[in-house]
Amino acid sequence: RTCCADVYAANGRVDAAEQELVEALRELREAGQRSRCVHPAARLAEIRVLQGRFDEAEQLLVGFEAEPEAIQAAVALRLARGEPAAATAVLEARLAELARSSLLAAPYLSQLVDARLAEGDIAAARRAAAELAAIAETSGRERVAALAALARGRIALAVDDAHAPELLQGAVNLFAALPSPLGAARARLELARAHAGSSPQVAVDLARRARTELESLGAVREADAAAALMRALGAKGRAGPKDYGLLSRRELEVLRLVGEGLTNGEIAGRLFISPKTAEHHVGRIYS
Repeated sequence: RTCCADVYAANGRVDAAEQELVEALRELREAGQRSRCVHPAARLAEIRVLQGRFDEAEQLLVGFEAEPEAIQAAVALRLARGEPAAATAVLEARLAELARSSLLAAPYLSQLVDARLAEGDIAAARRAAAELAAIAETSGRERVAALAALARGRIALAVDDAHAPELLQGAVNLFAALPSPLGAARARLELARAHAGSSPQVAVDLARRARTELESLGAVREADAAAALMRALGAKGRAGPKDYGLLSRRELEVLRLVGEGLTNGEIAGRLFISPKTAEHHVGRIYS
């Protein structure tokens, strides 16, 4: 089931992957067994991070923190929570166990670029990106090449390099050719950011497409980031609320965060909305 879920996720069917993983965990619990391949808890935790359900992701990883198969999910969780130093420490420890030039190191180096950028350490991000690019060249793996292109593009964007749009467009094309819908949508959002200053309407169009793609993939937090970029550029972030019974989709997201004990300000930060909007949603939920 875990392997099937990986196939679904790679093809953008995150909902199907989630269903397979939930069922796999249920079967394992009932049988009192562990998975013989990548544990479904780690894969499901990655999906929960995409969905912005951080507390659930954390609970899924309890007991697996030291397992290599859980590291990418644990790092994704730390980065999403704004803890890049902790993410860097985990990644560097894992890379110390591997040959940094090996194919196995590629996904960790990709995350390390993100962590270093979040820390503001451009030089360290460049070193990690160079290592990733070297693996892409020696391995000939298209996915690694796409990760390396995205890393270069993100670094260029961080330093206001004029070549950032070109680099990020190349990353979009590489992910689309794989195909990797999530990778392409993430690269497209970065491309929108790169065009925001010089071509705002182009940026809005790119962000709108990225938002639609990310929402369809279940990447709620990143879709929120795309919508926030659109609003910052003067466009409407979303066409309107999608209702689920008495509450809209957004209100259900807010309700989940209220249940986690977050304040209105923390909810606003998590969902890329203003504190006043968060307060409005919480008020409607209580009413």
